[in-house]
Amino acid sequence: MKSSLTYWVRVNETIGCASFIGSGYCNVTNNGYSTIVGGSGNCITGTGNSVSFIGGGSYNTISATHSGIVAGRGNCVASDFSGIVAGCANTITSSADCAFIGGGNANCITGAFSAVLGGCGNFDNGNAYAGLFGCNVIAVQACAMHSNNFVAQNIPAASTGTVPPIGAQPGSLYYVLVGGYKQVWIT
Repeated sequence: MKSSLTYWVRVNETIGCASFIGSGYCNVTNNGYSTIVGGSGNCITGTGNSVSFIGGGSYNTISATHSGIVAGRGNCVASDFSGIVAGCANTITSSADCAFIGGGNANCITGAFSAVLGGCGNFDNGNAYAGLFGCNVIAVQACAMHSNNFVAQNIPAASTGTVPPIGAQPGSLYYVLVGGYKQVWIT
């Protein structure tokens, strides 16, 4: 009786001019000048020369040019000149050129030049130049910062000829608190 054991292992695959995969398994680049340093199941696709980068992690996908994902799991960049630093299940859609996600979980950008600094479940709602930080924040206007709470500290006192807020001493600093829930002053 003859016995045999067969292992099927998918190796890394580079297709395209001057692409590089450093290590890991099941990583694929199918266009030129792209790099995957390591990890598993990462993929850089598209047409032409992508010039994109995935540092590591697993199941990250780039289908755009000049874009990058540093690390994480299940992140997707489909827009040119965009990037995700880290996190899980973050998405930059094809309509969001020049967008950025710093980190977090399940954040989504659909507007150009927008950024999620971090958090979870944040969505720019297609607003361009929107900034988001926090949890489950949905942008309501372009060119604005959105957050669960926003505190601005050390704002210079009113200049000569204007009236400072009630209780503020001339030349002193005062604070502004805008919106939110369960606000707390920290001095």
